Amino acid sequence: MHRVRSGHSPAGLERIVYSKLLQDAQADMDRCQTELRRLTDLSKEITRQQELLEAYMAGIRCIMSPIYTLPQEILGEIFKYVCCSGNIVGVNCIPDSYYPYDQRMPTLTISRVCIRWYNLVTTMPVLWSSFGTRDLNSSYTPFFFKLFLERSHLHPICHR
Repeated sequence: MHRVRSGHSPAGLERIVYSKLLQDAQADMDRCQTELRRLTDLSKEITRQQELLEAYMAGIRCIMSPIYTLPQEILGEIFKYVCCSGNIVGVNCIPDSYYPYDQRMPTLTISRVCIRWYNLVTTMPVLWSSFGTRDLNSSYTPFFFKLFLERSHLHPICHR
């Protein structure tokens, strides 16, 4: 660095030596960059493997959950209590246009938990026969009315 600051300009053999030093340093820099890319790729792969393992472990924990030991019939009764008991727990209330995210639709919520619950909920017309709305002019009303009517099949409708 002293030579650089002094304004010294190498000539002849000295220039050849500096040129060789520069080439060697560039080769070292290239090796460092290559190794960094390899390590970055390896880090990304390890992160992906870690995420897969986390999902796998979550699945195993879910399967081991005590709720999986309940028979379908008992689970269905719990779902009926949650979805059809009116003011005690909650009725499926179709959202209005002003507050579309203020949803109280336990049947839909329960059906999104896992495939086992979805299959059970979609085979229980009673869960789809109890619903209401605060706003008949809501843009959501026709869609949800149709969905609940289709899935309730021939079960008597309880509209609130």
